[in-house]
Amino acid sequence: MTPDAATAVVKDSVRLARRAISELKAEGDARCEKIIVAGSVGPYATTLFDASEFSGHYVDTTDDRTIINYFVRQARPLLEAGVDVLAFETVPALPEARCILKALDELPECKAWISFSCKEGDVTNHGESFATAAQEISSHERVFAVGINCTAIKYISSLLKSAQNCTNGLPFVVYPNSGESYERETGSDDRKKKPEDRRRIRSTCESAVADADERWLCFIGGALATTTTATVIRQRLKRNCGWHGK
Repeated sequence: MTPDAATAVVKDSVRLARRAISELKAEGDARCEKIIVAGSVGPYATTLFDASEFSGHYVDTTDDRTIINYFVRQARPLLEAGVDVLAFETVPALPEARCILKALDELPECKAWISFSCKEGDVTNHGESFATAAQEISSHERVFAVGINCTAIKYISSLLKSAQNCTNGLPFVVYPNSGESYERETGSDDRKKKPEDRRRIRSTCESAVADADERWLCFIGGALATTTTATVIRQRLKRNCGWHGK
């Protein structure tokens, strides 16, 4: 696929989302009033095809200008197509997030969230403090939320607690995965290997939000293999604390 063809596909995806919203509105579905269209931009690692988004090590050897240019190129078609916000996702390293902030300065006026992937309960995949990362990105005027995604559910509660006072009042966007491991050699994960793990993951999911504070959260979703667990999170939060996020 040529770069122009890829750009056309990206823009078409935004138009399709807008058309779906219009159809819902025409049917009188009140939910469409709350829908926002977010344009997703993944980490620079997606150009490397080496699974380095799981470590973020590429930020140690790639110059900032290369990474900034990548984000500007990826975001422009989405903005031209009319997304409401940009979602910079699965960012494994704070240095890459800093490049995103610089890219935002070069893009037309827009709002964005930046979402980190984390390997433990208080650090990013690259090893930086999540609280420090949240503090830095939330200081930028175009960032409206701090995210965590493609991170095992069991770490979410501790990550939120570690940074709850470090977002300059901005909410969190949380969409974890279910915690399976990725095998780089085979390009597969273990989602289908142990059926009994599905029950364990659901239980972990419920425990992770048992003491959640609704003030921290604005948007909740799920990444890989989390259709059921994302629903459990929403139900648990509504039952425990009357949460009314999205």
